[in-house]
Amino acid sequence: MSFLSHGHLFLITAAALGGIVKIVCLLVAIAFYTLAERKIMAAFQRRLGPNVVGPLGLLQPLADGLKLAGKEFITPTHANSRIFVAAAMATLILALTAWGCIPFGLFDYSTNASNRVVFRLLRDKGSTKN
Repeated sequence: MSFLSHGHLFLITAAALGGIVKIVCLLVAIAFYTLAERKIMAAFQRRLGPNVVGPLGLLQPLADGLKLAGKEFITPTHANSRIFVAAAMATLILALTAWGCIPFGLFDYSTNASNRVVFRLLRDKGSTKN
């Protein structure tokens, strides 16, 4: 019997999909927390805040994301562009992986024993021990 039998394949697929769903929900929540912050700050300053895109400005996070995706990519003049991009990607991947490992339900297959490796990497990330 191979390692990737139907039971194992189901668990691996469920873990991957569960992690992706959690990360997408996290990114959407952060976008709307930013919208709420902007509306609260506008109320403090007696302004309207973001209210142009969509009803009550609810599509403003989508418009901000599209604007960010369309921006020009700039690297410093004397920087190695591969390292510059790899460092940003590594930071984003580590941060999102940490959120993907947190269990959010009773039948959350994305938080199994293999997450110990991720937690150990994240724990030792800032360690200076040899």
